[in-house]
Amino acid sequence: LQSVTEKNIPASHVPPSRTNEHIEGNMSAKEELKDYSQNGAVAKKIASVTPYFPFKGIERFYDIGGFLKHPEIFQLVVDVFVARYKSIGVDSIAGFDARGFILGPPIALALKKPFIMLRKKGKMPNSISGKEYGKEYAGKDVLTIPRGSVKKGDRVLLIDDLVVAT
Repeated sequence: LQSVTEKNIPASHVPPSRTNEHIEGNMSAKEELKDYSQNGAVAKKIASVTPYFPFKGIERFYDIGGFLKHPEIFQLVVDVFVARYKSIGVDSIAGFDARGFILGPPIALALKKPFIMLRKKGKMPNSISGKEYGKEYAGKDVLTIPRGSVKKGDRVLLIDDLVVAT
């Protein structure tokens, strides 16, 4: 694993914890990948934190949008998920409409598992609708799943975006 600064990513896009000094300092890059905690070293590399977004009361909003323009960091995100879930025996990966469609397919490919889209009601033919639920910030919605995509006893890894609020 090379540091981001070795990959010609502008310094303005590199979090302070993602410098060569950090990687060469207290822990090697390989050891660093073992820390998957919410506020750990890998989380700090992947997402910037915006306090009180989208409204006061949300202490930390982890913005994943920034890593999409940096393939090396995007790959790190996929690698973290694969390392965490490869040994638990999932049968498929499902992604929530629409943020789960960003991370779900590359994780499914890396794990060699099928990917299932969980879409909003009315967006997918031949699907089964779930129950109405309240959304995190406002309103209600219903998700659907393709008919026959999951059978009883299947273990499905659900992917949305990274942790939004703590």
